[in-house]
Amino acid sequence: MSKLLAAIAVAALCTAAAPRPADACSCIGPRTYVLPNGAAAGTNTHLFVFIPESRFGENMSPFALRLKGTKVRIDVDEKSSVSATQRIVEIIPRAVLKAKADYELVDAANNVVAAFLTGDRPDPAPGAWKGVARAEYLRHKHAGGGSCRTGSPFVRVTLAESAGEAGQLYGVWVAGSDGKIDYTVPPATYDFIGGAELELGTTSICSSRSFEIPKRDSMKLGLRRVSLSGVASAPSEVTVDLRRPTEIGR
Repeated sequence: MSKLLAAIAVAALCTAAAPRPADACSCIGPRTYVLPNGAAAGTNTHLFVFIPESRFGENMSPFALRLKGTKVRIDVDEKSSVSATQRIVEIIPRAVLKAKADYELVDAANNVVAAFLTGDRPDPAPGAWKGVARAEYLRHKHAGGGSCRTGSPFVRVTLAESAGEAGQLYGVWVAGSDGKIDYTVPPATYDFIGGAELELGTTSICSSRSFEIPKRDSMKLGLRRVSLSGVASAPSEVTVDLRRPTEIGR
């Protein structure tokens, strides 16, 4: 899974390019990325495709799986949702995948979107977790230039325990105007992290992560750990004060 974290970091963060002025932002921009990708997956795995707004006009669906080196397509079901400037598609194979096999995810035009290897067992359901420690409404004091920061306010959610080096997928739900969270619908967004912090919002022009912060005084969030087989843990809820962001950084 460490390779998976590295791949996401490349897609989400600024990277070095050809020499540019010192105050210029240099990055590859938001890219499509897929979970799992390049790491052993459970035989019951789902796939999560994160598509940036720049590719919304492309007709990628319907997706399909196939064993590498064959043309036999494996039927899947899809659940799609939009989080601000990102579309997230959960792809659910209609059959258990073969163990220790190479698979490819292909789009409607038969282009290979991702490749992954299955392990020899199903992906386990997420266990008990300690939930959310706190959530803060923040803004970077300095933005633009070489930082690639947007300067937009964002929410930083700190977990009570680290996701660990292997990484963990989290679903984030938002309460409606009645203050209740409906966990029967897809989350507002997903995030895959290897530490103990999630950032909700568009903090970098290079980032694929996207989340629209509502224009109101507070926001109630519900977080759940989600296995790559689509099974979610018990939720942990927190309310964030959105009246004024705290500036951070020098």
